[in-house]
Amino acid sequence: MINRHELKLDSKRIMKEGKWKLLRCVFFFLALTAIIGMLTGQLTGITAFTNRISNDWEEDLNELSSRYTEEEMLENADEYLEEAVDILAGYFPKVSTAAVFIAALLSVMSNIFSAGFDWWCLLNVRRKENDQRNMFDGFGFAFKLLFLLLITNFIVTMGLFFFIIPGFYFSLCFSQATYIMFEDPSKGVFRCLAESNRMMKGRKAEYLVLLLSFIGWVYIGQLVSTLISTLFIGLGLVSLTAISSIFFNLWLTPYMGLTRAGFYNKISGCTASGEVQPVQEDNTL
Repeated sequence: MINRHELKLDSKRIMKEGKWKLLRCVFFFLALTAIIGMLTGQLTGITAFTNRISNDWEEDLNELSSRYTEEEMLENADEYLEEAVDILAGYFPKVSTAAVFIAALLSVMSNIFSAGFDWWCLLNVRRKENDQRNMFDGFGFAFKLLFLLLITNFIVTMGLFFFIIPGFYFSLCFSQATYIMFEDPSKGVFRCLAESNRMMKGRKAEYLVLLLSFIGWVYIGQLVSTLISTLFIGLGLVSLTAISSIFFNLWLTPYMGLTRAGFYNKISGCTASGEVQPVQEDNTL
């Protein structure tokens, strides 16, 4: 059984050893991700929609309600709700096909970049030379990596659609596939999925417990981000809400990423330096 406490201690040790270099790389990742999020929000109209709701929704709703007495509102509830929905729909700006295409492309780039961040975390766990450029390594085999992410997300989504539990099961089975592809990009998509499934035999419960152990920190991070985001909205700086998550995540993101990478490093049979060691097969469920 993998020592969860030791994995987390090692992650903290790496963060302490990395100091400003590691912090700089994490900030680069979070800032670029936030910028992509801001651009996507602008291109798809989501930012303008959110801004319009925060500024006008209460006023327009009050104006609509003033045209109905309480009795009329109850009697004509369908009509009232239809008008409210029409007002809400009118807030969404017209978006061009080109803008949607660019937003989709940015979303794809963000997913590949995020997978590259996991790879960067693994390099740190193995104490190998690295910098923020390693986060772009996935673009060297972007189509294969994208296909892997699409296939994984499709299988997990279908699993969630059918009784939910299979979705979580498949997400655990294939959770190590991106690490496997980054280590050897010559491997095919389905081979990476198969190897991940083999690695996770008897370890799915361990990995799930490891992920769940971060719930408290994730909740605190969401709370901090929400408070900062609310502050930005109150100041009329809606476009800056995308960066609200950066502040707390400068610590939480590498902590979680390094711990997940450390788990892969253990089950793949590697030492901290990346040397492969034989791993005893575990065929338990």
